[in-house]
Amino acid sequence: MRKANLNILVAVCVLIMALARPGAAVIHYVDPNDSNDFTTIQAAIDDPCTVNGDEIEVAPGTYNEAINFIGKAITLRSSNPNDPNIVAATVIDGTGSYHVVQCVTGEEPNTVLSGFTITGGDANGFSPDDRGGGMYNNSSSPTVTNCTFSGNTADYGGAGMGNEYSSLTVTNCTFSGNTADYGGAGMGNNYSSPTVTNCTFSGNNAAVGGGGMGNLSSSPTVTNCTFSGNAASGGGGMYSELGNPTVTNCTFSGNSATSYGGGMYNYSSSPTVTNCILWGDTAPTDPEISGSATVNYSDVEGGWGGAGGNNINADPYFVNPDSNDFHLLPDSPCLDAGDSTGLWQKGIWKDIDGKIRYFDISGVTDTGIGPVTFVDMGAYELQCSGIAGDNNCDGVVNFKDLAILCNNWLVGAE
Repeated sequence: MRKANLNILVAVCVLIMALARPGAAVIHYVDPNDSNDFTTIQAAIDDPCTVNGDEIEVAPGTYNEAINFIGKAITLRSSNPNDPNIVAATVIDGTGSYHVVQCVTGEEPNTVLSGFTITGGDANGFSPDDRGGGMYNNSSSPTVTNCTFSGNTADYGGAGMGNEYSSLTVTNCTFSGNTADYGGAGMGNNYSSPTVTNCTFSGNNAAVGGGGMGNLSSSPTVTNCTFSGNAASGGGGMYSELGNPTVTNCTFSGNSATSYGGGMYNYSSSPTVTNCILWGDTAPTDPEISGSATVNYSDVEGGWGGAGGNNINADPYFVNPDSNDFHLLPDSPCLDAGDSTGLWQKGIWKDIDGKIRYFDISGVTDTGIGPVTFVDMGAYELQCSGIAGDNNCDGVVNFKDLAILCNNWLVGAE
């Protein structure tokens, strides 16, 4: 009888919402300061009137709760997921819960989490409550965008985000200040192949493998990401075991390991690394890359003698690595030196800042290959300032620009 009544209630809710806003997504609001809105996020998710295709908009504030999408194909978002200030001000704090956010009921890409700071997760229980402090995904593939995972812990791994048997999409997210005993303090992947794009992994610490990201029997696709200031016993930036990640146009710098691979440690794993910069990482053995990898058109400090080719060993000239500014200076050897083969097919059109990837810098010799020969290495693509006469794109017009002009004077003239 209860189930029948519930079905009737859902049907009535759907009909009322459809009549109220025909053809538009139904939005439910969470705001503890408004008596007309839900006071908690989970109450809005649980409500029978919240059905697949709906959105839940959450007002800025700190919500001390743990939430579960319970299999619903809904969009849970802050009031403006594209505004970093709103993201920082809209906090879901698990206050010591095993998992702050869960997708464990077969959620698919149309289940969306967007525009939150996720903190306070403490996965210190027995499996599976020993992983995924900030967010735990099991046999699910949600979409996660514009979120910050910070200040979460896990006994096993995936303190910021733990993924098991999941192939989710993670875009424009930050993983910082998370701590795990094992297997990826920022993100831990176990039998998972997430697509991770335009993300930042910084200041995460794992006692064993993978300060920024740890991969076990997993093959994530990682593009336009930065790994900096992460630490672990092995693989300060990334650790991979029994899986083959694909890492493209990423920057690793300032990561550390107490044993192997300050930047990347691969055990029974062979990632494909293309257009990447690995510079300034530290470890007693193999500071940048330890283990097998196929490395192409990348800048690796100390050089790379393994599989791959056309790599360089030259200071990339970051703008300010001490402040985690890994943009490239105009005289960087990483400019116009990457491989554009396959980037278009993979949908890689822009860099981590959203700038067009294919920008040819005047006066820089193109040493890359592919459909265009002027893709930069690393997560950032150097673009001109737009100032007339700024031929080397350093933001000022001076004798260097004049030298470029003189060097190219009458080139091609008959």
